[in-house]
Amino acid sequence: MRYWKIVAGHHERREQAPDDIRSILLGDWLRKNYIAIGWGKDNPQHRVFRDEMKIGNRVVVVADGFIWAIGAITGEFKEKTKLPQGSRLYEFQREVVWYKITKLSYSNFEKSLKNKLGANRTINELSSDQWESIVNRV
Repeated sequence: MRYWKIVAGHHERREQAPDDIRSILLGDWLRKNYIAIGWGKDNPQHRVFRDEMKIGNRVVVVADGFIWAIGAITGEFKEKTKLPQGSRLYEFQREVVWYKITKLSYSNFEKSLKNKLGANRTINELSSDQWESIVNRV
């Protein structure tokens, strides 16, 4: 079993990616039961999402200092080739079942976990102890 943090955000600079983009991504993920990335195929984060994340792995979604959801990956990696024109959604996706949708600040978590949840990387692997710490608080 592996555990992952994924950021519902945009890879562009904050000035270029207003809060509404993050809200669109997060809302779509939670309503339609998936996670997604927009990194290109040569990016290491794309390879993690495609090759290392597996069905049954657990995932926590974070954005802007909050945990928004925890769940389990239920689908294989897929590429959505027909997104709506001008869509801000990402084409590389995995289906997820959400166990809990929340809005929990992680500012009071232990330092190492808080740093991992707040790290700039889109995807970070969590230890089983870190996962348990999250699950026990949501």
